Amino acid sequence: STPLTALTKEPLTKTSHEQINTCQKVTRLLQPYHEKLTELDNEEVDNVMSDTSSFTSPAKSQQFIHDFVLLYKSLHLSYCIKHLVKPLPSPYISLDASRPWMIYWLMHSVSLMGMEWDESVSDEHGAMPESVLQFRKFLDEKFQVNLAELRQDMIDSLRAHQKDTGGFAGGTECQISHLAPTYAAINALITLGTREAYELINRDSLRTFLLSLKVDGGRGGVRMHHGGEIDVRGVYCLLSCAALSGILDEEIMSGLDDYVLACQTHEGGIAAYPGCEAHGGYTFCGLAAMMILKKQHRLDLDSLTLWNARRQMTEEGGFQGRTNKLVDACYSFWVGGAFPLIEGSLASRKFQITQRDWHVYEQLQWRPANVERQERVEESKIDVGDKMENVAQTTSIRFEDLDETPPQKRRTRGLPTEEHIFNQEALQEYLLLCCQSVNGGLIDKPGRGPDFYHTCYALSGLSIAQHNPSGTPSILGNPSNILQETNP
Repeated sequence: STPLTALTKEPLTKTSHEQINTCQKVTRLLQPYHEKLTELDNEEVDNVMSDTSSFTSPAKSQQFIHDFVLLYKSLHLSYCIKHLVKPLPSPYISLDASRPWMIYWLMHSVSLMGMEWDESVSDEHGAMPESVLQFRKFLDEKFQVNLAELRQDMIDSLRAHQKDTGGFAGGTECQISHLAPTYAAINALITLGTREAYELINRDSLRTFLLSLKVDGGRGGVRMHHGGEIDVRGVYCLLSCAALSGILDEEIMSGLDDYVLACQTHEGGIAAYPGCEAHGGYTFCGLAAMMILKKQHRLDLDSLTLWNARRQMTEEGGFQGRTNKLVDACYSFWVGGAFPLIEGSLASRKFQITQRDWHVYEQLQWRPANVERQERVEESKIDVGDKMENVAQTTSIRFEDLDETPPQKRRTRGLPTEEHIFNQEALQEYLLLCCQSVNGGLIDKPGRGPDFYHTCYALSGLSIAQHNPSGTPSILGNPSNILQETNP
């Protein structure tokens, strides 16, 4: 391909230099993998031409991928648990107002890797599940920590952040209630899954706090805290907290869809507030909020789908958060996690609900308001190569009219099933081959260090890429790479 420096005589911007450096680093990491696969492909062609039946290169290719592409779960588990049970290094003082977030990021990462926090659960035979037994053993052998004590420490820590006025603060000393740490704390308590964790949430004061943050009855948006900024995050966090806590009602929901609708831009994505630039994180928040409200049909879903699909980087395989920005592992979830929501939204507006649509609804634990009036029909099987054309017919999107290659038709090694409207294999390549730290944890992009935030959302995005609406997983590399399914 033509070097970026050859395309213009103008001096490159800082972002352009960073893009070149990032592409070079990603290429160095992916090149050995792709070169080996090409070598095996050529071997297969030679075997076919010579009519050699005793050797099958596809089997050899799969074995190479099986051995080469690994998710180092034990390393990442140790990284997460170490930072939950031991004092944090001094640089983390900058996150003093994000304590519930750190707890949530680490706990959710641990859960995605198959560890169960609730010891009261049982399997179909009434026995303690293997996920609990493995977690107990891991904690005892690696850190000499008792699971029940660690779980209680998490509950006590989150309890200290709950305010009498409702909601949770980011820290315990002189900090006020804020929607972001409230969202994190409630999700962490849900992750713990015990009765004590659920009952910790003061639902009456939480409801009062949430209602106090609505501006102009919701049509003016939601403040993140009293006197704070107003943006789409607030709408999503408010609705998510209310839904998870069982207090969602018409008074809480009223007016909020008007604000989200005003934030959708000419590009198709959703901005932080009206008149701002579309952004992957805010697009997820806006779309998720509209689905909770069951008002997603008010959005321009066609342009939103296209904008979201364009965020997948052709070379890197990961997602960017905005137009002309760099790849970032966290958008594996913020952008990648929007696709199941998009697919559910598109399916809900169809006259007939197919079997695949029902799988989408089951995956999201959601169904559109009009689904009871619609009939299930069996959907005919379609080839992976026809997937984007099928989506185009459903959504009125035509990539060929834009002289673009549909994301699903970009490089692929052909996983057993690829059902989302993005290249699941390319995303898994980026996360597994470019974003794992040798010290544990996952990173933003090559050259960066690991942190709790990117570990959580890189693993969340990997889970999205692995799990299909049909229930058949698409796992790149070793089967042990599979993560627990996450519900966006």
